[in-house]
Amino acid sequence: MTVKIDKRRYLLVRIQGKKPTKAEFGKNIRKVVRYFFGETILVGSNFHIIDEWKSCFVVRSNHRHVDKIEAAITLLWSVDFIADIVFKSGTIKSLKRKYENLFETSTVST
Repeated sequence: MTVKIDKRRYLLVRIQGKKPTKAEFGKNIRKVVRYFFGETILVGSNFHIIDEWKSCFVVRSNHRHVDKIEAAITLLWSVDFIADIVFKSGTIKSLKRKYENLFETSTVST
């Protein structure tokens, strides 16, 4: 029996304002996804916050549900911060390259 491995997509989310912790940010996104799309989409999206760069978070999702995660991040509203999706990519390497070109930094601290 073969198991199909789902493709992953990576989102670079820029935070403006007071930056939340990884746990707070993940909790807020999970709450929005659960409210608008349901528990099955939340589980099927395989959503994780995998890294944190300066004022940004790197979010991983399943390619089938990445549009719903993008919508949830767009719908995410807080008094303390605003979340923008800067880039979407298929690999972390290309996401780092785009990040470095945009913010003109020589290295990304991981």
